[in-house]
Amino acid sequence: MDALLEHRKFLAFPALLDLVYKYDEPTEPWVEQFRHTKYTAFKRLWPHVHLIDEFGATAHVRLYYAELAKQEPVPGFLLMAELNLADPDCAPLVPLGRTEPGTLAVDALLREFGVFYAFLARNYPALLLGLKLSPLEVTYEPNRFGYPQSVAAREIALRRKVNAMKALLHAHVPLQKTSLDSIIRFIHDEAAHINPHFFRYMVRKREHERATQSVSFYERKYVRHKQLIPDERSIAFHYRRYATRQFYRGADGTYCMSPMRSVYD
Repeated sequence: MDALLEHRKFLAFPALLDLVYKYDEPTEPWVEQFRHTKYTAFKRLWPHVHLIDEFGATAHVRLYYAELAKQEPVPGFLLMAELNLADPDCAPLVPLGRTEPGTLAVDALLREFGVFYAFLARNYPALLLGLKLSPLEVTYEPNRFGYPQSVAAREIALRRKVNAMKALLHAHVPLQKTSLDSIIRFIHDEAAHINPHFFRYMVRKREHERATQSVSFYERKYVRHKQLIPDERSIAFHYRRYATRQFYRGADGTYCMSPMRSVYD
């Protein structure tokens, strides 16, 4: 709020609306679980690419994967199997999962995120404002000798990728459909008006700054004279631009972009 009222940083308007409409809403259970799942839980399932497959010769690729196999952990010693005492008619014991009631298994959790990521990938020009979306896959580069990176280096790459995806999930929160409909109705309601006290405050603040010269010469000459006191039309433009960049999750679980796709709708 201070960014708008005190510093006139009207580009912070979307952050204010996010605070009003998004962050008081309950988070989907899978999102909260994904945020609190350690990267090591995704180690066997996270999509990855070894760059040696893209440009390496066949002999080099074979040598690469032979070295990679040596870095894999050695399977545990099974006494029953070594002594040939296991009953062939008995199915092997399967370890119990560690999931708690109401939580998803790691593979199901990753599928949920995959649906979310695929939606962002299809709509990233509108959602990411033209920024490039980071690939979902973690890329493992060979070292200068053509061998796999060390286990520690691959762990770091995986951790960075998972943390980047968690940050992406935190930065792009779907709006509730009811909240989005409320914003669109406000935009199209000709009878709705911005609080007039806001404009009076901005005029009084500007006159006070002129009288007391409480801002620097640079701000007076190069910044403040360009940031005019907003009128209802300019504030409505910020509302419209915010609405066009929102998305929601429908009743069937699919992600949908805002029906208001242009500031002129």
